[in-house]
Amino acid sequence: ISAIANAQYLQDYLSLQVKNIINLEYEDHHPFRQKDLDYLLKVYSASDKNNSIIITTEKDAIRLQEHRKFIIENKLPIFALPITVNFLFNKKEEFDKLITDSLLEFKV
Repeated sequence: ISAIANAQYLQDYLSLQVKNIINLEYEDHHPFRQKDLDYLLKVYSASDKNNSIIITTEKDAIRLQEHRKFIIENKLPIFALPITVNFLFNKKEEFDKLITDSLLEFKV
């Protein structure tokens, strides 16, 4: 389940990891409503529960927390893929310094 601007990278990654994917994709920043969770439950209930999990992004997991009680009551196995950041050309230290310097020099 995802509500991100471009879910293709997520699908590409998952397609290399699992046999079958049922994609529930919403527009970016979608506020998950009860009807969305009801549909998620319906789709999950129709799946092979012994071999199925629900994967989302950390970003979407935050918005799904509003439905925590429903998720727990219905034993929906939702897992969030962690976000990782990689810097091209090993420029992490340069980036960190740029941000630190900018913050230290910031004036109102």
